[in-house]
Amino acid sequence: MSFESFFDIKSLSDDMGLNINKNTDGDEFKINVVKILQFKKGEEEFCYKTSYKQKEWYRLNFRQRKRSKKDLINKNVIIKKAYCNPFQLSDNKKRDLLSLLNTNLIPAFYKPYFESILQ
Repeated sequence: MSFESFFDIKSLSDDMGLNINKNTDGDEFKINVVKILQFKKGEEEFCYKTSYKQKEWYRLNFRQRKRSKKDLINKNVIIKKAYCNPFQLSDNKKRDLLSLLNTNLIPAFYKPYFESILQ
């Protein structure tokens, strides 16, 4: 994958007016604590659990909060790229990678690849 393969989903969510900040109980939704997701076709709601032992599902309704469906249907949604340029390696990282190549801690097979990214 290259830097061009990543898209800005946060801005897409904002453009579409999706509400994924609070669940139906009013509790804050944090994706990093979710263990299991359950989606059902045709529903504006999905279920999630934050523990494998949890018996009840939390529900989150992601219907639009700002715009009507008619506005969204008439609007062409454009998915923006997350990054415009590839990340540059710092001088310290370049120096460290070169030392790993020179001491053969990185196999010689990979040398052309690392030399190409260090240019």
